[in-house]
Amino acid sequence: MLKNRKCMKGMAVGMVFLVLFFCAGMIGLHAGGCEDALLRCSYDPYWQAVPFGVVYCLIGYTFCLKYIEG
Repeated sequence: MLKNRKCMKGMAVGMVFLVLFFCAGMIGLHAGGCEDALLRCSYDPYWQAVPFGVVYCLIGYTFCLKYIEG
């Protein structure tokens, strides 16, 4: 029983450090204009209802990367 508690404490401390590590790594991330447009397109209720709406959003995203940002 005592060994199990020590193991759980060690795992909890390890998970806290892991979460802090990943949070610190995400501070400098910033999505560009194409990523913002992709998210706005994928969250649009119209494109969620259309059967191939995700494909439409991805085509627009690749176009943006190739011709606008690239």
